[in-house]
Parts: sequence; C-alpha cells; structure tokens
Amino acid sequence: MNPKKQNKIIIISLFTLLIAGLVIRFLTPTILPPQKLAVIATKPPPNTNHNPFLPLEITFNQTFEVNSLQYTLTPPTNIVPSIDSTTNTLILTPNPSFESESQYTLTINLDPSFTLSFATQQIESNTPGWNEQFEAANQTYLQEHGTQDKALMELRQKTPLVTTNFTIDFEYKTNTYIITLTKQPYSQTQQEAVDWLYQKGITDLSTVRIKWLQQ
Repeated sequence: MNPKKQNKIIIISLFTLLIAGLVIRFLTPTILPPQKLAVIATKPPPNTNHNPFLPLEITFNQTFEVNSLQYTLTPPTNIVPSIDSTTNTLILTPNPSFESESQYTLTINLDPSFTLSFATQQIESNTPGWNEQFEAANQTYLQEHGTQDKALMELRQKTPLVTTNFTIDFEYKTNTYIITLTKQPYSQTQQEAVDWLYQKGITDLSTVRIKWLQQ
C-alpha cells in the first residue's frame, strides 16, 4: 500500500475515534455525588440570647425527615420536634419552656457535626407585669394552643395565691409552680390542690412543672 495512502487512513481512523469519544462523553450524563445535608440558618443565631418561651428553628439546605436526624440538647430539655417543609426548617419547641438565664448547646449529627450555642434571657422576678418580649411570646403561644395554657398564664399572673389548705407561687427562672401544702394529711391536701387546678382548666399536669412542698 502506498505509504501516503496508509498514513491518510491512519489519520482518518484517529480522527473518527476522537469524534466518537467526544460524542460519547457529551451524551453521557455527569453523575454528581449527593449533596450533604447542612444547616444554612438558625433562630436564634449562634451565641446570642434567646427567649426561653420560643422554639429553636434550624433551616437546612434540602428536604429531610425528622426521624432521620440525631440531635442532643444540653442541658436535657423536654422538646417537641416538628418540620416546616416549605422552608426545610426543623422546629424544636420546649415543653413547657427553656430555663431562663441558662446556657444551652444543640448538637446535630451531620457530616461535619453542627453545634449551636445560645443563652436564654432573663425573666422578670415575681413582680406585677412581664417583660414585653416575654408577654408577646406568651400571647402568640396562647393563640396556637389550648385552654390549659391560658389557665396557666392566668394562674401565674395571680401568684402568690393563698387558699385555706395550700399556697401556689411561681418561679419564673425555672418556669415552675411551687405548691406548698399547709394542712395534714398532706396526701389529701395534695389531691385537693389537684382538684382545684382541674376546676381551673389545668387538667394535664404531666406537661406542667410543679414542685410540691409541705409546711
């Protein structure tokens, strides 16, 4: 075969292979690794003060299932989780509240791990009237919840309350109702106090922080 013709065939073959490779590369979809779940915003922002009556809001970069997340809150607090799917936000609502004037750390097991540190604000001590921000938060909470929460707020505003056989006070710092039994037998007086709360619309004591004392 003529050397020139042979070289021409080789060049054409190489060019054909090059074109074929480019076509295959162009038509083959690029497979990207899955995007990692990550936090893009928080409420409150890191290292800021937070109203202890309000929930934490953690916004992610994509959709997720609340059961797929592993998180811890220190110190331990009773939390009710929920999701706002329109914004990919995890909402962690304290029940009944965070403790005021306390430091908290939320850790979410992601890759890499995410940590949110915040402090809760001070609540006014047992004096008439509340800090406006806390009052507003409670009014919002009442609009979203039932009769018991309204009854609890009314009770807080009446404390210290004195009855014949027991007294009720409220400790704002720990969001705790302190019920002191002043008549024996104490078991009977405690039941009397429970019945009194029930009549006021406070029927689920499992969600209420109560400290029982005897005098």
